Amino acid sequence: VCLENILRGFVRPCVLDLKMGKNLFDHLADETKIDKMKLNAKDTTIESMAMRISGMKVYDTTQCVYRTYKKDFGRSFTKEDIINGFLAFFFPSSTYGSMGKQETIDDKEGNPTQRLPAKKIRWIIESFRDDLVDMREWIAKTPSLELIGSSLLFVYEGDRETVDAVWKRMLEDDEPAEENEPILCDVRLIDFAHSRWDSQQTKQDPGLLEGFDNAILLLNQCMEVQKSEKL
Repeated sequence: VCLENILRGFVRPCVLDLKMGKNLFDHLADETKIDKMKLNAKDTTIESMAMRISGMKVYDTTQCVYRTYKKDFGRSFTKEDIINGFLAFFFPSSTYGSMGKQETIDDKEGNPTQRLPAKKIRWIIESFRDDLVDMREWIAKTPSLELIGSSLLFVYEGDRETVDAVWKRMLEDDEPAEENEPILCDVRLIDFAHSRWDSQQTKQDPGLLEGFDNAILLLNQCMEVQKSEKL
């Protein structure tokens, strides 16, 4: 197991924890644990989409505030409106960012700026989508890997000055960022406490793949909404 600080290198990270799959308990769970996990998933997008927003923290550059959305935020969504949660994540300065129950913390060291440029946010969303496509392909080809209760952790840079500087560096230098050097975004698969390797398993969990398919679909929808609403 490799432990790593995923937020290292980010100045004002925006973070989304997306719980993946419908299988949330392992073979060692007792009835009490199983009942609890089923109750937690009931009437949430775990049932309808095999994924759920577990928590989220964003930075609004126009107001210099951090917004934190806890588990109740993700549990409130249905298949029809979960797109709004993703839009709140990528566009915290828009009306989507002010929706739902949230906690705000002022950034006393920040200076109000314009929101992140649309083309750079679009690049970030496209990068997330492409990474998920690659992850899904690898996981589908690796049925022995049984992921239970794992999450996708999305991180992107919310600081306008840093985003502009990283973008400029990317245009000037094709080499990947060095360790601790700022980057625009990253997405990782996390939470493997209940996962295991089963060499007898010949087919990947369809619920897990469904979750990836829906996450990819939602990222594409975010780009469509961004274009139509000029976010």
